[in-house]
Amino acid sequence: MTLTLLSPRALLLGALIASPALCPSQLHAADRLTVGLYEGTATVNGKDQPFTHCFTAAEAKNVNADAKTGRQYAEEASKGVCNVTAYDITGATISMTVVCGKSVTTTVGTYHGDAFESEATRKVGDSVLVIHTKAKRVGACK
Repeated sequence: MTLTLLSPRALLLGALIASPALCPSQLHAADRLTVGLYEGTATVNGKDQPFTHCFTAAEAKNVNADAKTGRQYAEEASKGVCNVTAYDITGATISMTVVCGKSVTTTVGTYHGDAFESEATRKVGDSVLVIHTKAKRVGACK
């Protein structure tokens, strides 16, 4: 079975799911992600895919939430198509497993307020796709 590359939006959703209006001056020590425009690279099968994404207050709120709220957000984002089978937060790291049909994706993301990195492993049968994502905040959303 051949795995297809994921769109940058799908990659970010994986990173987020593993995740009141905030601005940099309101960042608290416990916040994992700051609202703003991020630039990054997703490396899939050795190929870099650059991306930009504006993390909204709602997205940041869910990345910064407790495990129960974060899991609920992940379940709602999957729109009933996928099943969140595991969701855990340890400090600045969010890990989760999502099952979509025959596909099982495990994502571990670590957040640093204005930067993050994640690794998602997607398994379908005997095929495995590993996606490394790294991004940093470059300013306010436009």
